[in-house]
Amino acid sequence: MPKGLSKRSCRVCHAEYIGASSQLLCRACKKESEKKICPVCGKDFFTISKTCSPKCGMNTPEAKANSSKAAKERVRKNPQMQLDHARLARAVKAKLGKKPIWSEAARAKAATEMKAKADLAKLECRKWGKGGWNKNLTHTQEHRQNQRNGQLKAIQEGRFNPQKNAHGTRSELITTKGGKVYCCSNWERIFAEALEKDGTVLSFRKDDIRIPYIYQEKKRIYIVDFLITYISGEQELVEIKPKDFLSLDEMPFKFAAAREWCNKNNIQFTIASEDRIAFLNGGKLP
Repeated sequence: MPKGLSKRSCRVCHAEYIGASSQLLCRACKKESEKKICPVCGKDFFTISKTCSPKCGMNTPEAKANSSKAAKERVRKNPQMQLDHARLARAVKAKLGKKPIWSEAARAKAATEMKAKADLAKLECRKWGKGGWNKNLTHTQEHRQNQRNGQLKAIQEGRFNPQKNAHGTRSELITTKGGKVYCCSNWERIFAEALEKDGTVLSFRKDDIRIPYIYQEKKRIYIVDFLITYISGEQELVEIKPKDFLSLDEMPFKFAAAREWCNKNNIQFTIASEDRIAFLNGGKLP
């Protein structure tokens, strides 16, 4: 049997014949049937259907009317679709007047506006970085340095606090001796609670001392954890730091700057590690 042909049954006489899937009648019935003209494409055909092909059948006025009627029925049954259609109609009317949204003028106008916005966005990107509109856009070295200098200045002047303004896991503690304290770890919270209960402590400040230092040829700001003022008048600058972190390359530079600042201001500098936190927490670490 040739490819594309199969055994079929005539729709009129029900006789078996070999033909294609689009052939609905046998040869005898096909000769006897009237010659028809497709109302859509105008071609001659001999099938018993109204059009020459299913594609033309979908484009008849009756089919289009049924499709439009079904669409309107779906909109009528769905309140959300009604709101969307009404909102779209108002937007089109406000922007284009009585012109339909699919008109050529509307498309040209929208394309022009989108191109103008894209060009403006590219221009803004070129101001601050190299390259055009790119989600992986990188800033120039000059812009990065300006950002860094601005942030360092804000930290040094007290207008920005990384521990307070950063979005992360931190807890607030209301104290009478230090006000509202933002604790970035359980260790800091234990230490602040101990200072609040200590009778020899007059007051304390958290993340309030900013000490500049140089590391890897860059100016940085060291924010020390606690500045404690005792009733006797003495002051102590305390940094909460685990012993494992003391061996980091940056720590000697930070601690040297802190000790130099303390010597100038007659303040004692102390590093509180596991031993002191465990002692304040009843002999165990959190």
